[in-house]
Amino acid sequence: MSTPSPEPDFSAYVDQTAALMGLSLPPESRAAVIRNVTMIYGVAQPVVAFELSPADDLSPVFSPDFPSHD
Repeated sequence: MSTPSPEPDFSAYVDQTAALMGLSLPPESRAAVIRNVTMIYGVAQPVVAFELSPADDLSPVFSPDFPSHD
């Protein structure tokens, strides 16, 4: 099992991403955006950490099995 990496600098991430997207982030919204990005990061960690085997590979084509309307 690998050692978890340190938590990213979400303040810098939000500032740099807003700048790259050409967004003007109002100062009164910045703290809430950083909180949300931090929360999303935390929620995603169990998914990212889940190891897949080759047998878990997704199918390249999704074919839903719709019931017939006979």
